[in-house]
Amino acid sequence: MKLIAHIASETWRVIRYLATGHTNSRRDRQALASYWRYQATERAAETRSPRT
Repeated sequence: MKLIAHIASETWRVIRYLATGHTNSRRDRQALASYWRYQATERAAETRSPRT
C-alpha cells in the first residue's frame, strides 16, 4: 500500500514537472535521473529476490 502511494506521489511530481516545463533546470533533471535510476535498481532487486 505504501508503494502505491509512493508511486502515485512520484507520478504526480513528474506530471507537475512536465506541466511546468522546467526541463532546463539542471537540479530537476538530476532529481528525475536519480529517481529513474532508483526505480531501475528497485525493479532489479524485485526480480532477484521477490518480496512476499
